[in-house]
Amino acid sequence: MTRTKAPDEPQLALFDAPAPSWVPAAPPPAELLRLAADLPPSLRFGTSSWSYPGWTGTVYGHLAGRVATTSELAWRGLNAYASHPLLGAVGIDRSYYAPVPEGDFASYRAQFEAAGRPIPARYLVKVGKDITLPWGRSGKNPHFLNADLAIAGWLAPAEAGLGPGVIHLLQLSPMGKAAGGPARFAERLHRFLDAVRPHGRVAVELRDAALLGPEYVATLIATGALHCTNLLPEMPGPAEQVATLQAHGIVAGAPLLIRWLRSGSLDHEAAEKLYDPYDVLQAPQPALIAETASTIAQSLAAGSPEVTVIIDNKAEGSAPLTVARLAERYADIDGH
Repeated sequence: MTRTKAPDEPQLALFDAPAPSWVPAAPPPAELLRLAADLPPSLRFGTSSWSYPGWTGTVYGHLAGRVATTSELAWRGLNAYASHPLLGAVGIDRSYYAPVPEGDFASYRAQFEAAGRPIPARYLVKVGKDITLPWGRSGKNPHFLNADLAIAGWLAPAEAGLGPGVIHLLQLSPMGKAAGGPARFAERLHRFLDAVRPHGRVAVELRDAALLGPEYVATLIATGALHCTNLLPEMPGPAEQVATLQAHGIVAGAPLLIRWLRSGSLDHEAAEKLYDPYDVLQAPQPALIAETASTIAQSLAAGSPEVTVIIDNKAEGSAPLTVARLAERYADIDGH
């Protein structure tokens, strides 16, 4: 049966058409192999989605003598992606637009595991906008933070298809007055996280700096949820976010999840237009590289059992190249 794709869904479902051959991997440079060998197994880097033809030569080889299309990479690119020595995690973003069938998730996992990585993957899967946006096209969203709908449409299929490596990402866009203030927001979030807790690990990404305070942190502690430390111009830097968490009770050695999404003054659409096809670094951010690497190093030194870092193309222009820069900077701090 063919699944109907959301109009703005950026990746195709795996079973909507006959699958091409798996895309081959680009041969990794020796320096990346050496760098990856020095990284601790508890540190995993990845990117926000993977279906970018501009990564040919960096992540992907040529498919039958040509550059694989976006569709081909979405369908069968994860095996090559997982063969890159630094990419042990991946962000699955298409679930934000519509539920993803369990079979698609299972195919993602099969492709990743076929690469034979020694450390199990981490899959950061977005919960859909039907759950995370307080407003819809016609007004107030009645499904905002609806735990039952989130479990049935998103958490359960992802858990079944991907297994224990999944982290469900609750990406909360700026809400302003719809949040009702830090205390009211934290209370509502607490009810949601408490209800979904038996169905897998959940991470919360805020885009309202005012909500990052004691009530929110208390909710994370009570429900066992993670905070997603995001790098966005409108949010505090990663070091400040982590310091705020620790000031209100999160231990220094807790698991750490980082998403580097955008830098500078460009909005999402402008950055996409400028940086496409995401094949070169166009806006290097040495200060953010240094701060993020230091945040990672401090977390691991404090005993964090797991650090997952997901990079978007809009961080500097090419996510795999930013991953390499960040890994190198961490290795310098760590003494390798």
